Amino acid sequence: AESSVTLLSSKLKSASACESECVSQLGSDPTSGCTSYTYYHSDYRKSALAGKCYGDNSGTWSPVYSDLGQPGLYGNVTSGQNDPLSYKTTCSGID
Repeated sequence: AESSVTLLSSKLKSASACESECVSQLGSDPTSGCTSYTYYHSDYRKSALAGKCYGDNSGTWSPVYSDLGQPGLYGNVTSGQNDPLSYKTTCSGID
């Protein structure tokens, strides 16, 4: 399946609001609804991304944390997956 990452909102205030927005716009079905989301917190280092929420409903996008050694540079981003047992990705850690 081809990835279909979608900008869901440009002005959310929390990761939980992003998750809710993803389910609201893409649905809750674990195979065709909101399968993953990424939220850039308001203090993200690139202001053009701050507050933005992206979602995917293809199950192919696997958002990951960029660099644990430099949280100030890459931090302030929250990602999640819906029902990771349905999708084997590098993010899920399922063998």
